[in-house]
Amino acid sequence: MPTAVRALRARMDRLNARLAADVQARARLALEIAREKAKHGLPAADPVRERDMLRRVLDEAPPGLPRCDLARVFKTLFVASRELVLADRADDAPACPPRRRPTPGPRVGAGRSRGTRVRARPSGETRVSARRSNQ
Repeated sequence: MPTAVRALRARMDRLNARLAADVQARARLALEIAREKAKHGLPAADPVRERDMLRRVLDEAPPGLPRCDLARVFKTLFVASRELVLADRADDAPACPPRRRPTPGPRVGAGRSRGTRVRARPSGETRVSARRSNQ
């Protein structure tokens, strides 16, 4: 393995560790906020606040991932935080529910010819079909 690749991978490993620590710190803070809100009878979820946070994050983000992918990452964080808070309010131990993960497939639109449509099914599989023309 070239030295440059090993060095870049080491940087990636350090960044992943820092990212995991920040995500866990965010989860602890979400619980702290939720417990304070519960003391005052406020609802656990605040969709307006989530929308504002997402907008601010996307507006201030440096270049890297496409905006839609960064939004998906943060929406996933919001869902995980909400599930953690709801489990805490129900006095359940937070646990990851079993989820079916879609199998990796081609990106929608990647390499398609004009006139075909790709549909993702709930099972994760994709189906390519010819598009009907309106003539």
